[in-house]
Amino acid sequence: MNYHGISLQSPMVCTVITLSPAVGRGRNIPYQGVTIEFSKISPNLFFGFNRVDDFYIATPEKAVLDTLHLRKSLPAEDEMELENIDIETMNEMASQFPLSVTRRLYSLHRTLPPISGLPGA
Repeated sequence: MNYHGISLQSPMVCTVITLSPAVGRGRNIPYQGVTIEFSKISPNLFFGFNRVDDFYIATPEKAVLDTLHLRKSLPAEDEMELENIDIETMNEMASQFPLSVTRRLYSLHRTLPPISGLPGA
């Protein structure tokens, strides 16, 4: 999220999304003051990435959804810069996630424009 300007805080953790079961604290890598962690995700949620130089990075919308899915909330939610998120794209992507993620996304309604398809929108 820092890469896309959504979070202005310096990252302490960089999450690598993988389909491999080789995840967990024992697989974390400390690198220049940042912990690189690996998190397994369901194959049907393995989408929403763009190639940047020699790596793939989640789109801003997918980064928010992955964080809500894996962490259950956004860090420093009140400091997030969500104005440039494509709400339609995020809404479409959210339909692939469990309902709990959609509910968490809805809880952000006070910082996002209305999201069609969510309760109260």
